[in-house]
Amino acid sequence: MKKMFVTTVLTAVAMSAAAVSVNKPDTIISVDNPEKIVFTESSDGISLRMKLASDSVVEYEYVRDDSDVSISAVRRKRTGSNGLSLLYKTGPVDWDLIFGGVSAGLVHAAGAPSGMHVEAAKSYEISAIFILGLRAYWNRHNWLTIGMGYNLRDYELNSTGRFVKADGAISVEPYPEGAHAGRSRLRAEAISMPLIYGHDLGRYFCLHAGPILNVTTGSSLKTTYEVGRNEEGYRAGGIYARKITADLYGAVTYRGWGLYVRYSPMKLIKSGCGPQFSTVSTGIVWAM
Repeated sequence: MKKMFVTTVLTAVAMSAAAVSVNKPDTIISVDNPEKIVFTESSDGISLRMKLASDSVVEYEYVRDDSDVSISAVRRKRTGSNGLSLLYKTGPVDWDLIFGGVSAGLVHAAGAPSGMHVEAAKSYEISAIFILGLRAYWNRHNWLTIGMGYNLRDYELNSTGRFVKADGAISVEPYPEGAHAGRSRLRAEAISMPLIYGHDLGRYFCLHAGPILNVTTGSSLKTTYEVGRNEEGYRAGGIYARKITADLYGAVTYRGWGLYVRYSPMKLIKSGCGPQFSTVSTGIVWAM
């Protein structure tokens, strides 16, 4: 009896081990970033077709039972996006919800009047082209992105002049007699709405170009200098900046990092309210 009991226990353990072995999934193939995956469902079963590259395709078929749960078709294409991709959708056009275009560069005041000497080495731009962007792409080489971003620009004069706000206008005037260590700048902040076309050039290079509409949300003026041992300062809000401006944007990137140029043909300050100049900025950009 005891021998029979031991035999029964050993048989049960062996069957349990065999069941575990059978139920343990096996990895047939593992692929990172496939070109396209297609699940096809029919009354006969489910077929999987995975495109690894232009010349490499893997196919798998599964005959399902009547009790199996239906599986809907899924399609994914790789984009040229180097930013943070948050959403994939299906359809004739594929969509991504993205964040990217973080930029830092230097600013030049093109066409500024004589006496207004903006130092490009001290004038800068910080922006995020797409705080939130919706990207549509019809193949891996071409896509279009519309969204919302942020832009900040500082225009700093050299030590020969300072910005002054008086009588409803901005002007450039010399520092008071005996002043030294002077710094004076204009600042403009805007919410931007870009529409950027992207093209994959191959070998990880991408081209980006398009217009950007800006809505000015804030502007200010700040001047500091020293007279003797005393520090003097002047600050004012509102520099009579145009509410709406438009930029032309272009960038070339490699593996997400690149160089950009941004040109603003429209004058920053309203006509009759201060010096008239356009803006050219250039710098580095990440995740376009």
